[in-house]
Amino acid sequence: MMNLRAPRHPSIFYRPIEPSDLEVLVKIHGDLFPIRYEIEFFHNVVHGRDIVSWGAVDRNRPDGQNDELIGFVTARIIMAKETTSLIREVIKFGSSMPNGRAVYLHVISYNNSAIHLYQKMSFHCVRRLHDFYYINGRHYDAYLFIYYVNGGRSPCSPLELVTLLMTYIRRGLKLVSARVWKKGEKNGPPKRVKYRDKGSLLPKTESMRSITTEGGETDDHV
Repeated sequence: MMNLRAPRHPSIFYRPIEPSDLEVLVKIHGDLFPIRYEIEFFHNVVHGRDIVSWGAVDRNRPDGQNDELIGFVTARIIMAKETTSLIREVIKFGSSMPNGRAVYLHVISYNNSAIHLYQKMSFHCVRRLHDFYYINGRHYDAYLFIYYVNGGRSPCSPLELVTLLMTYIRRGLKLVSARVWKKGEKNGPPKRVKYRDKGSLLPKTESMRSITTEGGETDDHV
């Protein structure tokens, strides 16, 4: 009978990933990374389609599953210029979609070479994603980069929205003021009524009116 309390020393062995590892591979990837990959990616891994992969197993497991994956690594080797070309192809594909507005990617915060490449290709960093990656028992931040296509733009922040609203209000007030001023100029200044000092033109009333002439005299008319 096996003593489960006895100290156990793992015996790590590395081997190529095989098609029989597909289910465990998907589970481990889902447990370790917050990113969900298409199933086609995992099929390419287990069948070695343009991807170099290795798995780690513990040959000293007491449960009889000494050939089950406990870890893995995948890599794809391409030339740097091919990397740029691949990104441009993705941008080209995104631009060809009528409803496409942006191509986005995320990169771990310490990958300065990749960050420099994306910035050089006119990607814009729009957000820092805290604790996005979980690798070897430690969380790492990531940066979200976006390349806008087909007239896409970043949604307005609250501050930008208020600024935009104030701009429209100012423009509206200027437009109203201009229209009022233009209407006033069109109608012209208010006309003044002039009275000539002639008795025949003065209205007759039953009450006495007093009009002061230029000489300072007062004429009373009944």
